[in-house]
Amino acid sequence: MKYGLTDQYIESLYRKYKVCIYCQKKMTVRKGSAGPQGKSRTIEHLNHRGNSGRFIAACCGSCNSSRGNKPLRKWFASKYCLERGINEDSVHAIVDEYLKKHEPIKKRSQMSIRQLQMIIRDLKDQTPITSSFDEKLFHQGQAHRNKWWNSHKEHWIDWLKQYNGPGYKNRKNKSIRSANIVYNRLACPPMLLWLIEASGINKSKIKDAVKAALASKKIFTAQSASIRAVVSWEEIERNLYSK
Repeated sequence: MKYGLTDQYIESLYRKYKVCIYCQKKMTVRKGSAGPQGKSRTIEHLNHRGNSGRFIAACCGSCNSSRGNKPLRKWFASKYCLERGINEDSVHAIVDEYLKKHEPIKKRSQMSIRQLQMIIRDLKDQTPITSSFDEKLFHQGQAHRNKWWNSHKEHWIDWLKQYNGPGYKNRKNKSIRSANIVYNRLACPPMLLWLIEASGINKSKIKDAVKAALASKKIFTAQSASIRAVVSWEEIERNLYSK
């Protein structure tokens, strides 16, 4: 018996999980054997409070050591996971199932425009993928006319101010109070992409959003819709709340 499990059961787990349930790294060396510790196969109890067989799997030694006894969502925010792109969208299905059952996201009240304004002020001015996207739009002949802002951050801050006044170009926006509505109505692809990137969305997903936008019609409304089809407001909101 090991970990409170029979040798036969452990062997069945190793046969089932040939790659780490977190980082997807192939595991070929057992812990304690010769070979890199990070590639070693270890038993992972997703729920450290119990020994439920439903949520016992296998992960690599590096992930097991890094996580320790941390709740998964808290661990996903660690430097270790951020550097390796480990998050709830990239892990094995059993981890996703465990999260939904044991670590569900607590519902928050919708982020207000005022809250979004305050959070944006603390985000970085420039983001590399968005800067590259700007250049591609420029070469497609989609540069902004009469551009006055120095960064998309500055553009966002000024844009959101309009919701506390007469509205952009005197359009009435007083009935809109939710940041969700602003995101889903905005027809400026670079602004959307900047917020997505600055909020910390996974790079591969940001690149997918860029590809979708460039593959759509060369008009801002279509490109904005394509970006939103890849990255929802809920994903951004979740990241922004953790800033």
